[in-house]
Amino acid sequence: MIQHTINLPLNREMKARDIRNIYADRFAGEKLIKVIGESPSVKNISGKHGIEVGGFGVHSSGKRVVVNVTIDNLLKGAATQCLQNMNLALGEFPCLWEEMKVC
Repeated sequence: MIQHTINLPLNREMKARDIRNIYADRFAGEKLIKVIGESPSVKNISGKHGIEVGGFGVHSSGKRVVVNVTIDNLLKGAATQCLQNMNLALGEFPCLWEEMKVC
């Protein structure tokens, strides 16, 4: 398992819900990325392909955000990354995702 806590500066004041909506809109329809409200839990992602992004927190100044990401790196390794890159380059191959039980 890999858990990242990412601290980013913002170029304007924002609220946590604004950041979550940006992530949700950007990754809508992505089979390997799930945007959630709470901080991702290892037990929820264990044994699954993909990542969970959540736990959006904004500093009281509204100028910094913290984002948490959890990934089961034993599954989301080189093979899954290869399939994801093929899909990005060539278009979706739904049968590949269904066989891997990603959806």
